[in-house]
Amino acid sequence: MALFRPDIAVADHLLPSDCILASGRLQFRVWERFIGLSLAMLTRIGLLLSLAWIMTLTEPLFSILGEEVSGRDPILAGLRLFAD
Repeated sequence: MALFRPDIAVADHLLPSDCILASGRLQFRVWERFIGLSLAMLTRIGLLLSLAWIMTLTEPLFSILGEEVSGRDPILAGLRLFAD
């Protein structure tokens, strides 16, 4: 059983499971790939929804040097770091 196939590795969006699934039957390989991509999509949607929920947290949690810090402030600070 070959865990690495060079013909699969040239794909732009290679899933780690592709190398393992390459030795299976085509019917199961297609189904497993569909499940993997579906789970990846649901995970990304869940992360976006949780980020949207965090952005609604506007009540102050604590204060530092007179500045009130809410739940969304760490997210906004992180976005500023990666903006440029």
